[in-house]
Amino acid sequence: LEEATRLSKAILASNSGHSEWRICAGCLQIVAECCRLEASYSEEQEYRRRTLEVHEKNLGRNHRDTVDVMHDLADCYLNNSKYSEADDLYQEVIIWRNAELGSTHVDTLRAIECLGVCYAHQGRDDEAIAAYLAAIDRQSRPNARLLHNLCVALQHQGKWEMLEKRARQLHELDDEYRHRAVWSLMNALEQQDRTSEALDVRSPKRRGACRRIRQCELIDALVA
Repeated sequence: LEEATRLSKAILASNSGHSEWRICAGCLQIVAECCRLEASYSEEQEYRRRTLEVHEKNLGRNHRDTVDVMHDLADCYLNNSKYSEADDLYQEVIIWRNAELGSTHVDTLRAIECLGVCYAHQGRDDEAIAAYLAAIDRQSRPNARLLHNLCVALQHQGKWEMLEKRARQLHELDDEYRHRAVWSLMNALEQQDRTSEALDVRSPKRRGACRRIRQCELIDALVA
């Protein structure tokens, strides 16, 4: 990362006149990405902003490449807790992608999900839930990360029946989020006073074994 950053900055310095704007833009993006990987979000923000300026100047604001850079900057604002700035950019990105790429395009759905995350960070869980559901409804198969984010927001709002439904959906996916779905589902069931079912979710094999033991004890008692 250090070497990539050093080389990119050297190229930027040697091409300060912006005669080859794509080279400058590429180097700015490389430095920004290195900053992101190092969690240097404030420095990343500066390079993302400069990248956007170069794209706007040479391609205009309504070009797909420019919109992609806007999304990157919005993500950076989100990481820097600049939610208002992130919100505005995500909204603009969603409007453009809906019109140009379609409402079900993966990039459109990703922007909608990110807007939901932005809402969630501000405690605007109802709006976050609406954004997540809008993205899920357009997918043929919801991705696990999106479902998990929805479950978190539903838990914050105490919407236990809906949480149960979505946690079960998440649990069925063969994904790394499955263990999180178990805890979400247990919580939803316990909040609905369905403790027995919650225990089944936590340890179905152990629960089944306990049932068989109890059945054997009843049979022994009857025989005796």
